Amino acid sequence: MGSRARSGGRVRRAEKRAGRKAVGALLAAVAFPMVTAAAGAQAYAAGPAGALVNAPRTAALEAACTVGASQVCQEAALAAIDQARATEGVGPLVLPAGYDQLGQAEQLLVLANLEREARGLPGFLGLSSSLDNLAVAGARADNDPNGPAGTQWGSNWAGGEGSALLADFDWMYDDGPGSPNLDCPAPSAPGCWGHRRNILGDYGADPSMGAAVTTVGGASSMAEVFSSAPPGGLDFALTAPSPAGATAVVAAPAVTTITPALLHIGVTRAVPNSASITVHDGGAPLLARAMVAGDHGHWAVTPTCQVGHGGPCHLVVTFVPYQTGPAHATVTVHLGARTARVGVYAYASHGYWEATDTGAVVAHAGGVLVGSAKSLDLHRPVAGIAATPDGGGYWEVAAGGGVFSFGDARFFGSAAGWHLTGPVVGIAAAPKGQGYWLLSRDGGVYSFGHARFYGAGSASQGGFVSITAGPRGKGYWLLTARGRVEAFGGARLFGSLPVGAGRAVGLAPAPDGAGYWVATAGGRVYGFGSALLSRPLSTGARDVVGIAAPPSGPGLYLSQGNGRVLALEGAPPAPAGSLPCGVGRVVGIATA
Repeated sequence: MGSRARSGGRVRRAEKRAGRKAVGALLAAVAFPMVTAAAGAQAYAAGPAGALVNAPRTAALEAACTVGASQVCQEAALAAIDQARATEGVGPLVLPAGYDQLGQAEQLLVLANLEREARGLPGFLGLSSSLDNLAVAGARADNDPNGPAGTQWGSNWAGGEGSALLADFDWMYDDGPGSPNLDCPAPSAPGCWGHRRNILGDYGADPSMGAAVTTVGGASSMAEVFSSAPPGGLDFALTAPSPAGATAVVAAPAVTTITPALLHIGVTRAVPNSASITVHDGGAPLLARAMVAGDHGHWAVTPTCQVGHGGPCHLVVTFVPYQTGPAHATVTVHLGARTARVGVYAYASHGYWEATDTGAVVAHAGGVLVGSAKSLDLHRPVAGIAATPDGGGYWEVAAGGGVFSFGDARFFGSAAGWHLTGPVVGIAAAPKGQGYWLLSRDGGVYSFGHARFYGAGSASQGGFVSITAGPRGKGYWLLTARGRVEAFGGARLFGSLPVGAGRAVGLAPAPDGAGYWVATAGGRVYGFGSALLSRPLSTGARDVVGIAAPPSGPGLYLSQGNGRVLALEGAPPAPAGSLPCGVGRVVGIATA
C-alpha cells in the first residue's frame, strides 16, 4: 500500500494558564506525504465531522488545571470528557485499575483505545517499539512525528499539556470550529477535527501505535503515531477489553516477536541490496518460516531461521531493483500458530555524495565513488560538489575557482587563476551535465559549457552561500547567509527566510521546479512554493552544512560537518556514523 498520511497538527498550551488567553494555537502538520482525507464515516459514531459540536475548555477546567496533573485537574478533565461524550451519545470514560501508576505514554495508549473501543473500532495491542522511536523523535523536536513509509498513518503532537487526559480532551473534543485549530477557521475547513481523525482512523485489521512524552523548554511535549504497520516488538502491552468494558494493563508478554515492524532498504540499481529482520526469543525454541512478495524488482528472503532459548535469529531480505523509484514488499513470517507481517520499503536512486574541504568524496545509497581531489595538491580548500544527472560522476570546486571532474563529469573550464573578488562557495550543474555555474561569496556567477549567465547576486551582508539550478537549467537561485533568495532566468522567486531564522547554508529545488527548501545551520528547514511545509521543520541537528533533494525521489537530505546525514520527509534512510579520520570537514552534498 502506498504511504498515506493524516497528520492532525500541533497544539501548544501554557503549563500555567490564566483563562483562555494563555491557550496556544493549533497549527497544521508538516508530515509528508501530504494530508489525505479522513479515514471514513465508520470512525464516528456521531456521524461525519461536520455533525460534531466543539467542546471548548471551560473556565472551571482551566482553573482546576493551573498546576499540572493534580487530582483535581484529572477529575475535572475526566468530567469534561464525559460531558462531551454524552453529546455524542457515547458513555462515560472508565479508566482501568492502575491507570494512575502508568507513565504518560502508556496513558495515551489506554485513552486512545478507550476512545476507539467506545465507537466500535479495533484497539491497539500495545506500544510498538519502532513507532515509539518515531514518537520520541517528534516529542524531542516539539514536532509532529512522521509515520512509517508504505503505511496508512497519522500523528498528533501537543506541547504544554498538563496530563494525558487533558491532551485527549483537546485532541478529541476541542479540535473543531471555535477551537485553537488554525486549520479550522470554518466548519467546512478540511483541517477541522484533524487530531480526532487520527485517533479514530482506519489503520486496518492490526492497527499499531507509538507514543512518547518528554519536556522541552520546561513544557511537556507529547507525541503519538498510529499506523497500519504490524505492531512488531511491543514496549508495552494491553489485554483485550474485560467484560466490564475497561481495558486491563499488563506487562509485555514473553512471546516471539520480530523487528523492525517496517524495514527500509537503501538500494543500488541492478545489484543485490540486503537488510535483516530479527526474530526475538519468546522463551521456547521455534522454527520461523518466511516468504516475501514485492514489486519493481527481484525479492528474496531467508526461508527459515531457528529461534533458540535466549537468542534471536535473523531473516535476510534481498532486493535487486529493476529501475529507479520506490518499491514495496511484504515479508510474511510464520511463528508457529501465529503469523506476522513486515512491510518493506525501498527506493532505488542514483545516490548522493558528500565532499570535504580536503577534496575527499564519500558516496552513499547507490552513489559510486569515481575519484576525488583528495590526492591532488590543492592550493585552496574544496568548497562544493555537484553531480551529473545520471549519477555517473561529479565535479568538485575549490575556493580559488579550480574545478575537478570525475567519472562521466566533463571538464568545461574553471576560474582558477582569475582575479576573483571573493572565494568560490558553490557549484551547480547545467541540464544533461553539459556545463556548470560557479558562485563566489560576493554574488559573482561564472558560467561554463552550456550553462548560460543570467545575472549576478546583489551586495549582501554575510555573503552568498549556495547556487542551485532552476527548472530545466534555464536559470538559477542564489542564497545568502541571511536567508535571502535571489532568482535569475526562468527560476521563479517563491520567498526567503524570515528575519531571525538563523544562518542559511543551502537550497534544494523541489522535483517539479516550482519551489525549493532552504536549510539553516541550526537544522531548520523552510519550504517555499511547491516544496510544501506549513511551518519550519526543526530537526534538532547542529552544524548543518548543506541540503539536497533527489531529483525524482522522495524527501530531503541534510548533511552535517562531521559527515552525518539526516534523511527527512520520506527519503530513504541515511547511513549512520561519521567520516573517517583525516578526510576533513564536509562542505557540501549532491544528489542525482
